[in-house]
Amino acid sequence: LKKMKILDPVKKFKSKEFTYINYDIEAVIDDKGESYPYSISYVILKSEEIKEEIITKSNEKKMIEIFKERCKYYDIKNVEDPISTFLDDIMSIDGSILLTGYNSMRYDNIFLYRKCIEKGLKINPFFANGSLFDLKIEEKQDIKCFDVCRFVNNTLKQACEDFDTYPRKMEGFSHKIPQEIYNNNGLKGLKKWIEENRTIIENYNKIDVLACTSLFIKVRNGFL
Repeated sequence: LKKMKILDPVKKFKSKEFTYINYDIEAVIDDKGESYPYSISYVILKSEEIKEEIITKSNEKKMIEIFKERCKYYDIKNVEDPISTFLDDIMSIDGSILLTGYNSMRYDNIFLYRKCIEKGLKINPFFANGSLFDLKIEEKQDIKCFDVCRFVNNTLKQACEDFDTYPRKMEGFSHKIPQEIYNNNGLKGLKKWIEENRTIIENYNKIDVLACTSLFIKVRNGFL
């Protein structure tokens, strides 16, 4: 893979120690064309935990299960507002935070932006070309956003294959199913589907988080 010049997102932190968060939101589209988030998973790690690969070929099976346990998961059936719960968790963390995702500038960060406004938080977001690069929450100044997709410029599935991540992106989950259920049966039907399929949804959500974390570590160690 060709070397590329990337600014290390943690170099501007006041301290060398920071909290790493990778998150992934799943959503459906309502009849007005607005996205409605129904689940979120995220992992919170200390900076020293992401210096080297945490899951490798030799320990993959064991470590995936360990780190899946460390991933938090919320959906609209087990909490009233998954995004609000996540935001509250972020705001309670002391020190610097590196908030990462995949295509998060164009997708996941937007949900957080809207939730900040809804909760009355003062923010000075950095928007450019339809992408939200940074939230800049006044009450939580030392948060940096990093979208891994921006630097590999591919689907998460292909990026995981190219960088040989552990785990890879999970296949077999169809986003068309929750969308069709929501279209035909509304929020009540979606909640019922979530309750009946939580194990599958939660596993998919968490594996995406861990795959993106593995990808971030490889990108940072290889190119930053």
